[in-house]
Amino acid sequence: MTTPYTQGTVTVTAGSTTVTGTGTGWLTSGIVPGVLGVDGLSAPATTIVSDIELELAVPWAGPSASGKSYWLTYDTSNGQQTILNTQRLAEYLARLDKPTLAALAALTPAANKLPYFASGNTGALADFPALARSLLALGGAANKLLYQNAANSYATTDLTAKARDILASADTSAMKGVLGLSGAIQVVKFRLITASGTYVPDANLVFAVIEAVGGGGGGGAAVNNSTDLTIGTGGGAGEYSMALKSKADLSPSQPVTIGAGGLAGANGGNTSLGSLVMAIGGNGGGAATGAGSTGPGAFGGAGGVGDLRVPGQSGTGGNTVVGSGGAVTRVNSGSGGSGRFGSGGRHNVGSVGQAGQGYGSGGGPGGVFQSTATVNGGPGAPGLVFITEYCTA
Repeated sequence: MTTPYTQGTVTVTAGSTTVTGTGTGWLTSGIVPGVLGVDGLSAPATTIVSDIELELAVPWAGPSASGKSYWLTYDTSNGQQTILNTQRLAEYLARLDKPTLAALAALTPAANKLPYFASGNTGALADFPALARSLLALGGAANKLLYQNAANSYATTDLTAKARDILASADTSAMKGVLGLSGAIQVVKFRLITASGTYVPDANLVFAVIEAVGGGGGGGAAVNNSTDLTIGTGGGAGEYSMALKSKADLSPSQPVTIGAGGLAGANGGNTSLGSLVMAIGGNGGGAATGAGSTGPGAFGGAGGVGDLRVPGQSGTGGNTVVGSGGAVTRVNSGSGGSGRFGSGGRHNVGSVGQAGQGYGSGGGPGGVFQSTATVNGGPGAPGLVFITEYCTA
């Protein structure tokens, strides 16, 4: 007697001729169904519909049941199973009689080679190197990342939940969120402001360092010395002021005033960013009149607003020593006060003193030698605002 077919489990429904299976493989097995039995009840089977469905000749008379063990006999009457087996064998043989299989059969096996179709029904062999064999030899596992760990070898390492979240991030913003960098400083930007106007903070600003310097004072004049040398005093440099401010402090905008450099002997203008930062301009240099005369340099700016304030450097006066007959034996030249961003102007004799050379520096004094002319000092340099913005993007 032929052993019944019992692979998988079945579900039967009272009054229905349809039986479904799980893991039954009925069509693949090639069975010709005879009688189905479940829980002591049976019914004749007529048709295998698929690997997981068959039809009964009569409705199921028993109760509905799911996931049940079963038995299914082979229909051996009139050689039915033999006929079907013969038909299936013929189908398999027909499948083997193909040009593609013939192309593969014509290949000569060789070590470390992989067969493939070069074109149409033409077979060929390709190198199957150690690196590829290593890749195929790896066992699959959940949450692993493939990497090459040697010249001819692959391996896997843990692909953590955090790493998977990073790879799944749709954009840079989402990735920053996964990494805990939302709101963190990513970009540093610079603003150099040399003209009065309005400062609007960057949209991604977190905080900023504001630096300001006042305008430099103008150099002092030299007046009327027909016999000897006279040099005015240099203008003072503008004050340097620095402050750290948040986006809330600076938003939505702040007015900017850039202090102008003082003209001959005039004070430099104040530089400010709203009421948050102010740098006072340098004082103008004094005029010197008469033989061998000069004066003390003008004071630098001081007394502004900021977290850190550095007074501007004072200008200097030119000292002279006059020998017999009006000969000048020594001259210490005067100059404008230097600042954080550059040097002050030097003195000139017979022409206007040099202008301040760096932002906020003082102008150099004028000088006369054996002349009744008046020579003005040079202008101070204008101030500036320099902003370093620390931003998230």
